[in-house]
Amino acid sequence: MNVDEAQVLLNGCVRSELRDHAFGDTEVTWTNGNDLIAEGYFNGEKADVFLIDPHEGIFKGSDAFILLRCGTDGVLERNDSIGPEEFVIGRTMSKLTKEGVKEELTKGKE
Repeated sequence: MNVDEAQVLLNGCVRSELRDHAFGDTEVTWTNGNDLIAEGYFNGEKADVFLIDPHEGIFKGSDAFILLRCGTDGVLERNDSIGPEEFVIGRTMSKLTKEGVKEELTKGKE
């Protein structure tokens, strides 16, 4: 399946996102009724969309970004609690480091 065919398929779906405002990434699903049609992941460096069997196709980079806005809006959720209100793909919250995240996750557990 090429990107044009994938656009037609995904435009007939509901697109839902699970966004992490702190890290600037999002997990995307496209569904048609109870059927999962595709899954995607987007951040500042990576963009992938995988069509689920029986549809076949893997789209990366600019082709994946073309597909990102396909479909009607579904559920939009956050999976972070500290990120900024505005979501921007690829924008990591300032002062957010691996060390800082590790410290926050392990605080009080030692």
